[in-house]
Amino acid sequence: MSFCVIFGLSRLAVPVTGRILWPIGYLSVAVFYGCLLVVALCATTSRTGRVLRSRVLRFYGRYSYALYVIHLPAMSILGHLGVYPDRLSLGGSDLLGEVLYMVIITPIVTLLAWLSWHLLEKHFLKLKRHFVYNH
Repeated sequence: MSFCVIFGLSRLAVPVTGRILWPIGYLSVAVFYGCLLVVALCATTSRTGRVLRSRVLRFYGRYSYALYVIHLPAMSILGHLGVYPDRLSLGGSDLLGEVLYMVIITPIVTLLAWLSWHLLEKHFLKLKRHFVYNH
């Protein structure tokens, strides 16, 4: 676990403004999340393991591909409707506008991803038993 923390902190310390440092920054992010995955799979009784196995994370893990595919078109449609984070700023705070935008778009995209999974993806996944994988 301490290895994950050290890599996470080193990620904060590596400036990724130059092209040469980008691979180092990306590598440290990949190693950090790889360590978190190992903790989630191995440490069943630790608090970190329980958090990483939570129902919320499993829910979003199941629908993550659809979330990835749908979020950009949904943001574009909201933009055409005039819903932008800077238009939602409250009291001149950009942070509040961003948070309000996330509160608006997250349930919309989550619902669309849920529908996509139940109407399309799970049915296509059932077809994989008809295809033999030979490596």
